[in-house]
Amino acid sequence: MELTRRDGKGLMIGNMTGSSLAMAPAYVIGQYCQFIDIDGPLFIQQDIENALHYGDGGTVSIPVPALWG
Repeated sequence: MELTRRDGKGLMIGNMTGSSLAMAPAYVIGQYCQFIDIDGPLFIQQDIENALHYGDGGTVSIPVPALWG
């Protein structure tokens, strides 16, 4: 990540579709990214228990420990 910043490049993390369990690591890595697109769980019929919560304006809740199983 340091090399991309030094070279003036931005980082992006994203996923087209996937459960909240798939998005949770992306949530952590996203803290270092300029662009974040982790709304994949909104496009699946049913997410897992203890899923991430998506709010207005593109906000996402912090993953709760129970998400990991």
